[in-house]
Amino acid sequence: MRTVFVLACLAACSRNDSHPSEQAPPVKPAPVLAGAPPSIDKAIEQSKSNHKPLVVEFSTTWCKPCKIFEKSLGDPRVVAAAARVNFVRYDAEAVGAGTEAAQRFHVASFPTFLAIDTTGVVRVTQDGLEGDGIDQFVAFVASAELATMDEAAVRARIAANPHDAATLIVAGHWFAERGMTSDALSQYDAAANQPSATAAQRGEAHVASMRIQRVAKWQAELAAEKLELARIAPATVSEHDLALATVDSGASPADVKDAITKVLAVHTDPQSLNGFLYVALAAGAKDEALAAAKRVISASKDPSVMDTLAECYHAHGDKADALRVEDAAIKLADAATASSLAPNRARFATGTGDSSEIARFHADAKALAKRIAQLDQAPAQGASAAASSSDMQNAAMSAFMASRQLGEMAGAACASLAGTSGGAFARVTLDAQGKVAASTIFTDAAATDALRTCITKQIATASLPVVPGMPPQAIEINFKPTEH
Repeated sequence: MRTVFVLACLAACSRNDSHPSEQAPPVKPAPVLAGAPPSIDKAIEQSKSNHKPLVVEFSTTWCKPCKIFEKSLGDPRVVAAAARVNFVRYDAEAVGAGTEAAQRFHVASFPTFLAIDTTGVVRVTQDGLEGDGIDQFVAFVASAELATMDEAAVRARIAANPHDAATLIVAGHWFAERGMTSDALSQYDAAANQPSATAAQRGEAHVASMRIQRVAKWQAELAAEKLELARIAPATVSEHDLALATVDSGASPADVKDAITKVLAVHTDPQSLNGFLYVALAAGAKDEALAAAKRVISASKDPSVMDTLAECYHAHGDKADALRVEDAAIKLADAATASSLAPNRARFATGTGDSSEIARFHADAKALAKRIAQLDQAPAQGASAAASSSDMQNAAMSAFMASRQLGEMAGAACASLAGTSGGAFARVTLDAQGKVAASTIFTDAAATDALRTCITKQIATASLPVVPGMPPQAIEINFKPTEH
């Protein structure tokens, strides 16, 4: 379920709008978790312990709508709504908890509000605010409370109100958000067939049902295209292509394993293979990933790829081997790398949990489905009224593909400088001709100044399609070999 989409101020919230001398008046703040902003993991744990949804706001010091909303934090309605959840506010550009959380959830516009359940999954997103933001925040908290309910509570609500169209539609949204397609379609159909349903409710249920089926069809076509590419030319397939074909794509297990087997087989260099192994693990091809990792990585003395071999053992359930390889990697690593591997070693010791790379591939698959689902929504105010729905869909898809290609180009160009850095994001502002007028680069802690400079240079010379009423796509940058 997604709240009404309001365009984020990528143009209005530029650094040229920042006025450091401006100070917001003191307000009585809405309740937040005590002390400085906690790490996102600690915030999620807090939500588990007190059984409240986690609502996170991402802002920056230069974002004018963020400053306007900050003045609203003392409003009684905001205070009352925030008290019903765990409300955490992050400066997305403040090194530490803020940047770590923003990078994890790929936040690239401000303000952004997320509702996160106790498993760390984002259930509702709102980008941008209108006016003082009070009404939107109150509505967002209400959405967060519903969206983060567990399945038992949702089914109990259906059982208690089996003939209430509103309840059935909300339940359908809940199931759809979690990829439970058959359950979602069942609830939408039930809502549309209720004698007491209003015309608006029947329309909402019908549109939601059609969208689910349409998205599934488009995803299946995209996955089939990438699966065919893996079959006939596996050496040309990128990590992103393989992920589209295999991770939560709806492709059959046999087709998934066949594609992964063919792609893994053509890689004999540990660095080249490394990223593909995480795709395989995310797709559930644990046997294939472990076999390829043992074939290529077992003799390596590079701590970063040894860590990947350990990850494959861990995913396969081989705790002893995972710890053996990880301990060897830590012993060979320098102090900084050893420190970065320590959390993985702790995870392997428990025998539970996935790596952030695997979680990212699952998150990317969900994000793609959401983007596709949004392509047939009405354009925002300011979009050309003459553009047909089909034209808008094609333009939005072209913009998405161009952004993806730019990210792949920048990642390949800067791969030699990446070191242990896992990836980056760029938020860009375009001029009227689509040229990049300004950019902000988000990197992880391992990134060097040389890497950031390289990314900035690659992004600065680019052009992207301008889609009326639609902000530029966030540019995801993955570092991978230039040849596959």
